[in-house]
Amino acid sequence: MKKITLILACSLVIACGDDDTRTDDDTDTTTPRDLGPGADLGPRPDLGPPVDMGQVDMGGGGTSMCPDGVCDLVTNAGCAAGEGCYFAASMPGEAPAPLCAPAGTLADGASCDSANACQEGFICVGDPGVCRRICCGDNDADCNPGTTGQLCLINIVDADMNPTGVGACQLPDDCDPIAQTGCDGSEACFPSGEGAFTCAAPGTGTQGEECGDTGCAAGFLCISQPDDMPAICAQVCEIADPSCGTDLGCGGLNGYDEIGVCVPAG
Repeated sequence: MKKITLILACSLVIACGDDDTRTDDDTDTTTPRDLGPGADLGPRPDLGPPVDMGQVDMGGGGTSMCPDGVCDLVTNAGCAAGEGCYFAASMPGEAPAPLCAPAGTLADGASCDSANACQEGFICVGDPGVCRRICCGDNDADCNPGTTGQLCLINIVDADMNPTGVGACQLPDDCDPIAQTGCDGSEACFPSGEGAFTCAAPGTGTQGEECGDTGCAAGFLCISQPDDMPAICAQVCEIADPSCGTDLGCGGLNGYDEIGVCVPAG
């Protein structure tokens, strides 16, 4: 499955010091300390079963799987009053992990430039940075404590492109993966799970080619294969009017009624 690819805003910076607390007027008076580079963000791993002419599982909505640390990134458990649980490095050069730091004041969608500039339960992602609600293990439920409609569409990976289990929430895009409309000129529309769609930078892979580090081209989706075989790109198709070509049929996608992916027929 294709997810949004971003970079954590600037570097992972945690503000600290004797005065690093939220004031009575809710103003952040922290002084940042640079704790090293942030982790890259990459594609959401495909969690589905072997592909056949039935339903392809897009993942999402599973059990929250935050990485271990001194606190819980989603619930903020383990941190004292006035602190938030952030995914950051405790020392320059160390790998990011959940840690407690003075909580910022910035809410969802606000511009940010440090790890704890955002309120507890949020993470600063992108360049320029934006505060997004934290989610873990591709769990869309982490994104919806009320009725935000957001999904766990941003996935944080380590320097070796391995998923860390940490993600960020964002509203799905109003785009069409068949007509490839609704995204800006540099992005393509991909199914992102639970009936939603996401605009993201396309790769180059086409039907049957390994997704690898290149990702899939516009109109294609990275799907799993049986027996630990490499994931491959498959064309997105319309169930009612497939155009998959010889020896291929339009297999369904879990969570979608009208589209599927082109897989071997029979």
